Amino acid sequence: MKNSSCFQRSHSLAAVTVFSQKGATERTTSMLLVVMLLFLLTEAPQGLLAGLSIVYGHDFFSDCYLQLADPMDLLALINSSINFLLYCVMSREFRKTFRNLYCFCSSRLQGSPSSLSSSKHNEGNAQIVTHF
Repeated sequence: MKNSSCFQRSHSLAAVTVFSQKGATERTTSMLLVVMLLFLLTEAPQGLLAGLSIVYGHDFFSDCYLQLADPMDLLALINSSINFLLYCVMSREFRKTFRNLYCFCSSRLQGSPSSLSSSKHNEGNAQIVTHF
């Protein structure tokens, strides 16, 4: 009876682990699909016009492509900005890594010894504290 209880607990723990891995995979897949769709929406016009420039020659390039170059570049910049926001919103691991890399204040506030190393130097009456 005791062994059966242990088996049921370990079996349910394994099911929860598989379920959470499946959820993480689905979130990653949906994030990648959104990023890819956004990329296609923002870069397809420029690719289409580049292809038409090849087909129709220099006149099309100078009349149409050059007129729309700045708005298409703006679309590419918007794509990059939105991708960053999507990664922040949809990926817990990205947020965690971003905080660890760029948010020095969060490591100081948490005060974890592993994320904050300090060295103190005495020079006369002044004390210099350096955080890495």
